[in-house]
Amino acid sequence: MKRLKELFPNYEGEDIKINAIHCDSRYISKGSMFFCIDGLTTDGHKYIDDAIFLGACCIVYSKPLTFKSPSVVYIKVDNVLKELNRVADIFYDYPSKKLTCIGVVGSDGKPIVSKIINNILHNYLKMGYIGNMTIEYDDIISNINYTTPDIIELQRALNTMIKHDVKGVTIELSSIGLALNRVDSIHFDYAIFTNTLEEHLDFHGTFENVMKSDSRILQLLDENSIAIFNADDVKFTHYIGENLNCVHYSYGIDHHADIMAKNMNYAINHTEFDLYFNDHSAHIYTQLIGKENISYLLAAITTLLTLNLPINDIVECIAKMPQVDGRMQHLDLPEPYHCIVEQAPYNNSYESIFSFFQKVKKGRLVVVCGLPGKKDYSKRKLLGSYLNKYADFVVLTQVDYNDDAIQQMCLDIQQFITDKPSIIVTDRKIAIEQAVFNLSEDDILLVLGKGDEQLFNSLTGHVPYSGDSYVIKQSILHLHD
Repeated sequence: MKRLKELFPNYEGEDIKINAIHCDSRYISKGSMFFCIDGLTTDGHKYIDDAIFLGACCIVYSKPLTFKSPSVVYIKVDNVLKELNRVADIFYDYPSKKLTCIGVVGSDGKPIVSKIINNILHNYLKMGYIGNMTIEYDDIISNINYTTPDIIELQRALNTMIKHDVKGVTIELSSIGLALNRVDSIHFDYAIFTNTLEEHLDFHGTFENVMKSDSRILQLLDENSIAIFNADDVKFTHYIGENLNCVHYSYGIDHHADIMAKNMNYAINHTEFDLYFNDHSAHIYTQLIGKENISYLLAAITTLLTLNLPINDIVECIAKMPQVDGRMQHLDLPEPYHCIVEQAPYNNSYESIFSFFQKVKKGRLVVVCGLPGKKDYSKRKLLGSYLNKYADFVVLTQVDYNDDAIQQMCLDIQQFITDKPSIIVTDRKIAIEQAVFNLSEDDILLVLGKGDEQLFNSLTGHVPYSGDSYVIKQSILHLHD
C-alpha cells in the first residue's frame, strides 16, 4: 500500500490510500489505481467505467474524458506508459536496485545464457529467473504470458523475490518487450547480448528496427553497469558502435574479442575448447554441443568473470553442468543410440546445426522435422534445401496442430528434398517412433522444431503433447521389450 502523494508528489488534492496498481481493468479491486494504457490491441480509456465499478479510486489518463465521477481521483498525464513505469517502481519499493539484475537480450539463446548464469551463481547466492514464460525463485515456478512480462508483473515479481531473500536475477528481454517499454523502470547491472536476427518482422517491420529495439537496454545502463557483446554478431556490434556510457566486454569464436574460445573439439555428447582471457587461459569441458551453444556459454562465462568468480570454480561448475532441455540436447540413452532434440526457432540456426552433425556423424543423419502449418512459408524452401544437403533420411511431420495444413506444409518442404529419401508422417509421435525403429548403429537422430515444448498450438488453443524427448525414450524402451 502507498499514499497517493508518494506516487504523485505534485498532486494537490486529498492524499488517499492506493492498495494496488493495474493497467488491466479485469484485475481491479477496491482502492486500486488504474492506468489507461493505449496499447497495441485496445485502449485502456475504454475501460474506465469498468475499473470504477470494480473499485478503482484513482484513474491515470491522457485523453479527454466526457465524464468524471466525483468519488474518484483523476490524474491527467502526457504519457501514461511512462508514468506507469515510474509509479510501479515506487509502489514496489525500487526492487531492481536491491538486486543484481542481469538482462539477457537477443533473438536466440536467452534461456541458455540465463540458466547457465543462474546455475553457477546459485552456488554462491540465491538467484531468481524471469523469462521463457516463467518466473522462478526459491523452488517456486509461476507461468507468465510473455517472455518479458508487463511492467507491473515484473516489478511485483522482483519485489516478491526480495522478500524470499533472492540476491540476483536474470531477466530475458525480448525485442518486443523492449520496444513496448516493459523494462524502462528496471535498473540493470548487466546487459548481455547474444545475437540479433531477423525476427518478429511482423511487429518491427525492418531488421534495423529489431537492432534498435535490442539496443534500447543500453539507455537503461549507467556508468557502473556492464554490457557484454557477441563479437561474432558483426552487424549488431557495428550498429552499436563504440559510444557507450558503461564498461563493456566482448566474447567470440570467429572474431577477435576480450574473451575467446579456440581449439574447438566437438563430439556428439560434449565439447572441449581453450578459453583465452586477460593473458590467461583455461581448458573447458562441457556437455553442451553445437557452436551456438558454445557462443551462449561464452556469454555466461564473460559475465561470471566480470563478477570476479575464480576461473577454476567456473571451469569446475561448467564441467558438471547439465545440458539445457530442448536446445541441442543429447538424450541420455543406452548405446548405440544418439538422439538430439533441438528447437531451431530461426532460419539462422539451420546452418550451424547441420554443419555440426557433419563434423561428428559416423553413420546416417536421420531428421524428423516440420514447420508451423499456416505461417513461416519462407522457411519451407530454406529448410528443404538444408535437409537435401545435409540429411541422409527425412521424416516430415507436424510442429503445430493445424489439421489439414500439416500435409501441405510437409509437401511444400518435400519438393526441395530431391536427392535424399523422405517420407511424410503427419502425426509427430508416430513419425518419431518410425524414425527410432529404423535407426542403425552409428546413426544420429535429430528431432527438430519443438525442443522441450509439451504442447501443440492450434486454432482453438493448446493441445497437450508428451514431448519429443519422452517419445524418443519410450520408443527405444518398446524396442527392447
